[in-house]
Amino acid sequence: MMESNDKDRAERDRLLLYHIVVPLIAAVSFFVIAYTPVQVLGCVTRGLLAIAVAVPCSIGAVVVSIIGSKARVRGDATWKWWLITSIILAIPGIGLLILA
Repeated sequence: MMESNDKDRAERDRLLLYHIVVPLIAAVSFFVIAYTPVQVLGCVTRGLLAIAVAVPCSIGAVVVSIIGSKARVRGDATWKWWLITSIILAIPGIGLLILA
């Protein structure tokens, strides 16, 4: 019985790490770059770094949305994790549109 709980907890921790923590690192890095003072990085460097983070995140959000949609159609229980991941990955792209 304990092995089942340990496996479930390990699976939940893995899903939490891969679907929430890692995408949040990308989203937070975008805002750290965007709100860094101009005197530290310069305007052009800041903008290029922000674009370099936001564009792959936005592309990733589209890809992850497709994966989540396929998982939902198959009846896979992880589709909710893919949905959360796509929302988190879309944040830098939305932030770039708002801040630009």
